[in-house]
Amino acid sequence: MATTVDHRQGVAQYRRQNIEALRRRLAHGNVYRAELLYRALVDPHTPGKVVPEDVVRQIWRDWARLLVIGVETGQMMTMDGLTGDDYRAAMANRDDRHWVYHRAGLPCRICGTEIALEEIGARKLYWCPRCQA
Repeated sequence: MATTVDHRQGVAQYRRQNIEALRRRLAHGNVYRAELLYRALVDPHTPGKVVPEDVVRQIWRDWARLLVIGVETGQMMTMDGLTGDDYRAAMANRDDRHWVYHRAGLPCRICGTEIALEEIGARKLYWCPRCQA
């Protein structure tokens, strides 16, 4: 599905699916899948029909912004506000660029809860059971 699809059509068409399945229909990659849901503090198990449209719009806008950052930096950078040494570390090491992706078993950068890893739709999903509850 092209990224130019109207998100309202996607929401209406896939309302019976959980938000993670809906996100997959909008063609986000596995990194962005985990990171966008974390950044919006959305539980990936949430049924799409209960996610408010303003949250869906927020995720959509955030994805577009992250894609621009990716093009500008040449990296899938999903952490905001990094400066100085933190920014340089993130540019040099993928592990320093993300909130939850590829961080299973490590503490959440915000609350300290262990980042969970599970499979949804035959893909690995990283998420924080506390922040995204």
